[in-house]
Amino acid sequence: MKRIATAMLAAMLVAGAQTRDEAARLLKAAKNVELVDGDLKGAIRQYQAIAGKYAKTDRAAAAMALVRMAEAYQKMGDAESRKIFERVVREYGDQKEAVATARARLGGNSQQPASELNKLVWSSPKLGMRGRVSADGRYVSFTDWKSGDLVLREIATGVDRHLTHENYDDGNPQVRGSEVEGSAFSKDGKLIVYNWFGWDDKSSRAELRLASVNGSPNSRRLYHNLDIKWFRPADWSPDGKWVSVMVFRPDRTQQIALISVPDGALRVLKSVDWRGAGGLFFSPDGKYLAYDLPQREGRPERDVFYLSVDGSQEIHAVAHPANDTMMGWSPDGKWLLFASDRRGLTDLWGLPFAEGKPHGAPELLRANLSIAPLTEPMGVTNTGSLYYGTAHNSDRSHVELANVDFRTGKLSNTTVLAEDYLESNALAEWSPDGRQVVYKVQRGPAQKWTHEVVLIRSMDTGQVRELRPKLSYFGPMVWAADARSFLTLGGDLQGRQGIFQVDVATGNASTLFLSKPGERAWYPRWSADGKSFYFKRDYRATKDSAIIRRDLATGNETELLRRQALLCQAYPSPDDRYLPCRGIDESTNSRTLLLIPTNGGEVRELMRYSPEVPAKDLGDENKGIWFNQVLWVPDSRSMVVFKTRGAWDLADNNLETWRIPIDGGDHQKLQNDLKVSNGIARPALDPSGQRIGYTVKDAAAKRDPSIWALENVLPAKGN
Repeated sequence: MKRIATAMLAAMLVAGAQTRDEAARLLKAAKNVELVDGDLKGAIRQYQAIAGKYAKTDRAAAAMALVRMAEAYQKMGDAESRKIFERVVREYGDQKEAVATARARLGGNSQQPASELNKLVWSSPKLGMRGRVSADGRYVSFTDWKSGDLVLREIATGVDRHLTHENYDDGNPQVRGSEVEGSAFSKDGKLIVYNWFGWDDKSSRAELRLASVNGSPNSRRLYHNLDIKWFRPADWSPDGKWVSVMVFRPDRTQQIALISVPDGALRVLKSVDWRGAGGLFFSPDGKYLAYDLPQREGRPERDVFYLSVDGSQEIHAVAHPANDTMMGWSPDGKWLLFASDRRGLTDLWGLPFAEGKPHGAPELLRANLSIAPLTEPMGVTNTGSLYYGTAHNSDRSHVELANVDFRTGKLSNTTVLAEDYLESNALAEWSPDGRQVVYKVQRGPAQKWTHEVVLIRSMDTGQVRELRPKLSYFGPMVWAADARSFLTLGGDLQGRQGIFQVDVATGNASTLFLSKPGERAWYPRWSADGKSFYFKRDYRATKDSAIIRRDLATGNETELLRRQALLCQAYPSPDDRYLPCRGIDESTNSRTLLLIPTNGGEVRELMRYSPEVPAKDLGDENKGIWFNQVLWVPDSRSMVVFKTRGAWDLADNNLETWRIPIDGGDHQKLQNDLKVSNGIARPALDPSGQRIGYTVKDAAAKRDPSIWALENVLPAKGN
């Protein structure tokens, strides 16, 4: 009897787990319909079906489906959303998370619809972040990326006014020699501080400057020091005597500091690592400075801290495994405001604050801001409106695998590796035996990527294993011959750029070399025997580039070719005899496709063609015709190249695909051009030459940078 009861209990547990798994799958599918496809009505139907199906068997899933359904109605401006939120509060009191979300969506002011509490202030392609809102809510400051100048936008009228006039070159980055990078208003709205950053071919310099908001033509240099590489001005003290800044040193250390407005004296409060602090907002009484810092080395998640302005005491205010970022203070100083993804999407939270310390646990103030993702805090006005900016919409992409016919350029049997709507996948590479594919995944709330991981997919079983390389960032991964490690370009845990070898089992990264100041490495690739690797190195001082072979054991380097405007990946042929490269010929205003022998022999020209641009743009990767993105056919006797208009990685500009023999035979245009919707980027061929992996841009609408205002975010007791 006991065995029967145990078996029945086990069966019930299994059934419950299956129900939860099925509910989670249906919720995820509905989210994709809502957030990826943009089909709000279709998503509402799916959420409604989930809520009905699981009302008794999985109340958590049912409650969440109702919340998502209400939010979809809210996006449509439909008052039905309020009824559903009220239903969640009334019928699902046992589901605390769903109820908290519903209460927050209903808003602190019951007379104002929740859909009106998050307002788009302005959106424009020229909008640069790192600005602030004035305390009276009259202006927002921003950098005009076209000219690099500091601009004030009057919110009520939408009129822009330039405060600086440094550049008159239509924003051409090859000509422009300065730009404003960050600004903040004084509390009385009369002054603005900004970081002016100037450069030439040999050096760069940063200055903090003050200007009058009324448009006085003469700004004042507040601070300049050759030992400081860059500043990020953040906030003014309430009495107008201090400006909080992040200081960037040439050795990559950063410091939280205050700069005296009367005399320009610098006072360092705290040194932090190269990732820096976010926020740096003064409390309304001027006694504290609040900010966020990374929780630990090698991880992107951050926590919130505050520091007394005399530097005597630092308090860890918000400690949570999620990513928490500082957003500002309530005008009365009773709430410390921060954004958090602890519930999966970005929400606004408040930490009660009194007498110099937190009082109680954080409270959810506004749930699910994914419709307008938080990226850059811009301050809180005197009336309690919280402003924030969104940067350019992160381009989402996914990896596809397909059979390929190089005679016709036809793709077939396509497999899409799209893991989740909150991910962007790219940079597929096949293992040497073709049985695994490695690719990079970016994750984060509402397309603000905060995590980068590696996924390794078995082609035999379809199973996926996640790996977190112990690097601050990384690029394409190239398998070693034994499939136990891969080569990648990236940054170590101190943010220093170089080339690394990552252990596939542990994620541990071995440094093969770090780039020197004034140099930059690109595109590492193994040699066939695995005893050396190739890469491209750019030299800032001379503006030329070299293709390098570096011995793994000794570190000795051989320079195979060095020229100006050498634009290529160090991608060796399967027999390890040649490296293809793009070049230019200024004497004939031509572009070329070159073949570099790996043994150091004479460079050969495979192709010469017109770029369809004037001579001044000959070396510009973003302009004109290029033949690039090389795929070697496995016999090493020919390569496939893509004809594009613009930069090599602008997949949607793919025009044609050609097969180029290296023995002087005729060039062959492929009939089907290996074309897919939105184009191919970073193609990689498996060892058999029959399967190809590539990155495809998702067909999502491009969003311009935007400024948003959250109104009435505080609970009644905080007003």
